[in-house]
Amino acid sequence: MSSSDLIRLFGFWPKYHRVAGQGHGTRCTSNRTTCDPSQIDESFLLRQEKMVTTVLAQSAATDPLYRVLSSQTAPANGQAMQIELFLGSDGKVQKYDILAGGVAGADPAWPDKDSVTLAENSLHYILDNSETIAAVAPFFKNFTDLSLAKATVDGQEVSKATVHSSVTKTVLSVYLKMDGTFFKAEWGQ
Repeated sequence: MSSSDLIRLFGFWPKYHRVAGQGHGTRCTSNRTTCDPSQIDESFLLRQEKMVTTVLAQSAATDPLYRVLSSQTAPANGQAMQIELFLGSDGKVQKYDILAGGVAGADPAWPDKDSVTLAENSLHYILDNSETIAAVAPFFKNFTDLSLAKATVDGQEVSKATVHSSVTKTVLSVYLKMDGTFFKAEWGQ
């Protein structure tokens, strides 16, 4: 995934979920009969736990270039609810599908910000530092997935975004305070 494509994806993702969660308007074009984000369960905004991005082979310029699979928190039994988004090279959603068979998981009960906002703010750390911190660049240019969870660091409850890149085995962890502001970042295996 190229840098400019990643920026478009970062900019699009949270806005799409906020619109979807509020049940207003549409942010996507589609070859489906309807493409109404108000049909998307609002729990995707509150319970997003993982986002996986895949680059697709295009047979035509109008075909989707990216597939984003967003999963909610895992339920006690069954598979987590998932939404599959297909984006064009311009970063706009061409279509989406709610995958069948998913069950709503536990609400992580984020105290100040919803999970999509925390994921977005974690990704902004990558955007803002990819040119100045060499270790961040692989996560900007070759982002593959992000998982979000609560953690305790130095006695403080924080959100932890675990980010992977297709070009390194190193994992980037971005920690945010519960109000969505940066706390720290670290790299590990």
